This record gives sequence, structure tokens and C-alpha cells, in this order.
Amino acid sequence: MLAFFMDVEQLAGMVSVGTLVAFTMVAISVLILRYVPPDEVPLPLSFQGAIDSVSLLVGKETAVGYPLVKKAAVWCNCFICPCVPLLPIACILINVYLLINLEGSTWTHVATVYLFNGGKHSSLRDAVCVPAAYVNEIYESFRNSLS
Repeated sequence: MLAFFMDVEQLAGMVSVGTLVAFTMVAISVLILRYVPPDEVPLPLSFQGAIDSVSLLVGKETAVGYPLVKKAAVWCNCFICPCVPLLPIACILINVYLLINLEGSTWTHVATVYLFNGGKHSSLRDAVCVPAAYVNEIYESFRNSLS
């Protein structure tokens, strides 16, 4: 829809912002996950039945007193990256340099689209997080419920 109202150069700038920000977030995530592994794993809402059945088996609380399931936005621990921390830091610095050199009008367009559209369609809004110790049981329960 934006293609009808904007020229190709403006759209290309917006795509560049999105791509560079995504790559920067991945590089930051790699650094975080390498040095601070999460103790919770996000699962899609389709696993809710399996999560509930495992919750009944292990009780409402884990050994450390936290609820088995809570809603939160967490980093996914699925990144493997060589040359840490050099490669992610270099990626972050290069991407930030490229982002700084984009035109101000590009940033205005991106901010406008994000404010009116981004928050409403966030996939992390409904993330269900469970302690990592129970993920295998939940997957097993989910597979059993499908068959």
C-alpha cells in the first residue's frame, strides 16, 4: 500500500532501516545469549494445552517458587555464532554507522509506520514463557496430543 504513496527511493530507505535494525538486534542477542543464557523459553500459544498438562503434573510452582508459565518477551536461545564477541560487535558498529547515515525523512517515515502499525501486530505480545527445564516435557505432551 505504501508503494502507491511513496517513491521507490523512500521505500528502499525504509527497508534498509528495517533490515539494519533487525541485524543489529540479532547481534545484540548473540552477545546476550552467549554470556547470559535465559532460564525461560518462549513457546507459541498453540502449545497452551501441553503447557497446562505439564503444569498439572509438576504442580503450579517450580522448585524455586516461580510459576511454571508466565507471559514475557524473552530472547530466543537458538543462535550459534563464531568469533564471539568480535563478529557481533563489528556487526553492531557497522550497522549503527549505516543507520546514522540514512536521511532524516527515512527515519520519519519508519517512525510513522511503526507507531501506527508496529505495536498492534507484535508477535511477542502473546508469548508464553516456560522454564527451560520443562520444555522437553511440554514438547512431548504436545506431540502426544497431536497423535
